[in-house]
Amino acid sequence: IHRRLWSRLFTDEAVRRGEADRLKQLAGQTDHESLRDQIRQCVAHLHWLDGNDSAAMAELSALGNQAPGHLAVYWETLCNTGSWERFKAWFSFALPQLQRADGDTFRRALDAVRTCRDATGDEAFLRRTLTELLPRSAQALAAFLVETGQLEEWAYFHLLNGTPVDRLDRDQRLFVERTAPQLMLPLYHQGMERLIAARNRTAYRDIARLAKRLQTLYRTLGEEHKFRSFLEQLYARNGRQHALMEELQKGNLFA
Repeated sequence: IHRRLWSRLFTDEAVRRGEADRLKQLAGQTDHESLRDQIRQCVAHLHWLDGNDSAAMAELSALGNQAPGHLAVYWETLCNTGSWERFKAWFSFALPQLQRADGDTFRRALDAVRTCRDATGDEAFLRRTLTELLPRSAQALAAFLVETGQLEEWAYFHLLNGTPVDRLDRDQRLFVERTAPQLMLPLYHQGMERLIAARNRTAYRDIARLAKRLQTLYRTLGEEHKFRSFLEQLYARNGRQHALMEELQKGNLFA
């Protein structure tokens, strides 16, 4: 009986709509919230099969608790069938739920939206999605900015968010150092100031390593005199922090 019923639901539009109406009436007759939500999910699925996305979303919006993993079934199916306009609509509907999704569902969401970009060339949709999913999508957004050559925005993104230097993706950092070294200067300067405020020997060792990177970048840019000026200012402001001065001297940064 179930096999016959489901084959008719998949192939007969009138049966689908009739079953959706019947289940909706049942949902309105029960006071049991969990059961009502289960019935509404069935109604939403029938509307989805019928291509009536607005009705399906209306049913899901009325649920007491939406599950991001359940919504993934819709967008992944549409992604696999190349139904990109419906995919975008369902993915946008699911966005508010994704901030609380588990790690696997969140990863699947990012994979799906990248697949959509690759198939449609819609960079704007991918960027908008990654922006709306911040802060969880910070790494993915940074990778997107490098991938699309928006290196200045990549640098400003990390600068404004105060990303610690040791949290920068190594491959991205090295790529920006090679192609646009001037963009790394503010990030390294900011990183050094944060480490100075920590006032401990481990932070001072990290400062010395950052200073060596800065020296290399300034030399690459033909502006090593600016690095020397920076060191003089650093000494003037922090000369009494003997542990810091020792670490800089070990790195041959001070005579």
